[in-house]
Amino acid sequence: AMIEENREAFLYGGLNEREISQLLWSSYGYSYFFDASQGWRHRTVPSSHATYPLEIFFANSSGFFHYIPANHSVETIVEGDVRNEVEPSWARNADLIFVYLNESKAGDSWAWFYEAGAIWQNLLLEATSLNLSANAIHNFMIGEKLNFEGLKPLLIIEAGKKYGEDFEKPVVKIIYPEKGFIYAFGKKLIPSKNTVIIGKIEAKIELEEDALLLVEYRIDGKIAGEQYIEPFSFNLPHSLFKKSYFEVVAYDYSRNNASDGMEYVKIL
Repeated sequence: AMIEENREAFLYGGLNEREISQLLWSSYGYSYFFDASQGWRHRTVPSSHATYPLEIFFANSSGFFHYIPANHSVETIVEGDVRNEVEPSWARNADLIFVYLNESKAGDSWAWFYEAGAIWQNLLLEATSLNLSANAIHNFMIGEKLNFEGLKPLLIIEAGKKYGEDFEKPVVKIIYPEKGFIYAFGKKLIPSKNTVIIGKIEAKIELEEDALLLVEYRIDGKIAGEQYIEPFSFNLPHSLFKKSYFEVVAYDYSRNNASDGMEYVKIL
């Protein structure tokens, strides 16, 4: 049980766009340099008889995407987080790269496992160069959403940051409403000693954190809501003509947290 608990928190995802782009390129992309003698660009891994029958997919909290090496882009296959379709469960915190064999391009052969191994090696090297970590998952199971006709899953690679390596706290700020103003039905009116709100208003939150776990909203110390993805906002409840304290707490996967808060009086 102790080993399972440690592995479950081993890597977390939340890779930024540059990191995702570099990892996908290193897995199966095209070289930046044009080979004039051959008339083409070489790939980042070799393939028997230049067949290149493998397909690369990527999963994070936003969805499941197919990597298209020809123009270095991705297409959305499934919207929303599908990582709960993957066993073992400890891999679900990380961003995941899937290697499938396209059976319409080639039949079963030991050669494609060597090719998948070359992808694995490239991803480990590229992850290291980006100060990330990566692991290959050999013994895995995937759910129905990740099974496709004509595509045979060969390998899953988890990529992310090691749990506990991130010592930076999130940066969180309530950007609306601003403290020390009177608001009427969402509009800022005049400065005031206290923040006074008349009618409905939606608080807006600015957050900087690549590995966000959740954002928690509290009113007078009690949890009133939570959110996991942008945009971050919360409808402030009325305070019955007394001061209330609104607090936003952001947590990342390394258990770092930061908060911002404000007193307000809300009428209606």
